[in-house]
Amino acid sequence: MKNLSILLLCAGLLQACTLNLPDSVADTGYENKIPVIEFDKYSVYFDYNNDGFVNKGETVGLQVWLKNTGTRAAKGVEALFSINSPYVSNFTPGTGIDYGDIAIGETVMAYFYVNYSTIQFTVSSSTPEGTQIPISISIVDESDNTWTSSFNVAIQ
Repeated sequence: MKNLSILLLCAGLLQACTLNLPDSVADTGYENKIPVIEFDKYSVYFDYNNDGFVNKGETVGLQVWLKNTGTRAAKGVEALFSINSPYVSNFTPGTGIDYGDIAIGETVMAYFYVNYSTIQFTVSSSTPEGTQIPISISIVDESDNTWTSSFNVAIQ
């Protein structure tokens, strides 16, 4: 049996009471069902020399997938990407990207550009090989759940 404390308003009086509920009712688990959206993977969609890697001196487009690892679907997911690196310029987009609804366990890719990339940026030609470019993601859904995630892009 589980005890559930509640406040009742009866005849204008606020009263506290405890209900004893059978486990089959008390353990619905609904209160623990939440979506959890996080970075899953990325791929290089386009780069100047078409080698599939991010090289110094290139403008690249990445496709970015997000995954719902939670226990409830997320509705109206939007992600805002940002980069804080002296080796990156022309980062776009500067607005959120609509990922739509993401079901439990589902991985979704969204794109902003006509060329089907999620984000695009230019890597400085002075970037040392092996540099890790950090990309941060601020994620929100229509229920105002928020998450942050990140990933690194290695410069070849």
